[in-house]
Amino acid sequence: MSGRLALLTLLAAGAAFGQSTQGMIAGRVVNFRNDDAVGEAAISWTNVTTGLNGKGRAGPAGYYTLAPLSPGTYTVRAEAPGYRAAEIQQLELAVAGRLDLDFQLHEQTKTT
Repeated sequence: MSGRLALLTLLAAGAAFGQSTQGMIAGRVVNFRNDDAVGEAAISWTNVTTGLNGKGRAGPAGYYTLAPLSPGTYTVRAEAPGYRAAEIQQLELAVAGRLDLDFQLHEQTKTT
């Protein structure tokens, strides 16, 4: 009987562990003009609700993932050398939610 009880306890603990409130924001950063990937773009986030913030980086193909993130209201910013930064505010991340957020960056114009 104690073997069954131990097994049930382990199964219940595993199920509880899998129920996270954390969510994620993920997407891709591309060039507005031609949809080419903007690899290694810097991605920063701020949880407006808590004041916490952090940074990430897009991979060579422009894809990024910000996780784990607590539920709340977020501002997310993407920037890369040679491009104007883009920022999106008032993003609502639900409990255990996922937001798909793509950025299209505009090339900086050269001034002489």
